[in-house]
Amino acid sequence: MIETQGIIVSNKPAAESIHRIEVETERMELSKPGQFAMVGISNEDFHLNRPFSIYRQKENKLTFLIQKRGAITSRLIKKSAGTKLRIIGPLGNWFSDAPAVIVAAGSSIAAFGDFIGRNNSTIFYGAATKYDLIDIKADFFSTMDGSRGFRGNLVELFMTKREQSDKRNLYIAGPAAFIKAFRNRIDDDLANRCCASLEAYMGCGFGVCLGCVVNTKNGYRRVCKDGTIFPLKELLL
Repeated sequence: MIETQGIIVSNKPAAESIHRIEVETERMELSKPGQFAMVGISNEDFHLNRPFSIYRQKENKLTFLIQKRGAITSRLIKKSAGTKLRIIGPLGNWFSDAPAVIVAAGSSIAAFGDFIGRNNSTIFYGAATKYDLIDIKADFFSTMDGSRGFRGNLVELFMTKREQSDKRNLYIAGPAAFIKAFRNRIDDDLANRCCASLEAYMGCGFGVCLGCVVNTKNGYRRVCKDGTIFPLKELLL
């Protein structure tokens, strides 16, 4: 983990409410699939740091997918090239690099940037409409309004194609409601080889503030320090 300064070098819309922001850092350890960084705007209060999955990394250049959700993200996506940021990362645990089936809801696709385009990965990607999807090569799409791919939610799409999961690792990411709905539909075989990347509000990002705890079969765990990735069968959502 490194705390460093970054400078925005590119900020472009990636979907209706998602921006792709590239940041050049002074120095940064190489991240692993599914890890995240705490990002804040320099010269502003420390509590403005927020967690974002590292979508791509090339040496010291990081790419984030930031969705407009509240006051802080609204400010970040409006920042122009040259804006200085605080970056703390990489943080959290990570996904195995083995062949995998990916199921990602909305902006949570950011956790799986390392898997996109691989021949040994199968990607299910869904959102409310086609305008909420970033432009990636996925195997199966779903939208609630039917504007792209399967008409319906992502869980329903996966269940119609569950044979695609074969015996590979299964990785999912999305809001808590999606994670819970997914867990309630799949069988034990799938659940036993499924890991979920959780979304959570974080104050610090490295386990001190206890602001991001989640209930598991092993007691309460910190999403930032013990996750963000957990075996699905351990979660009590």
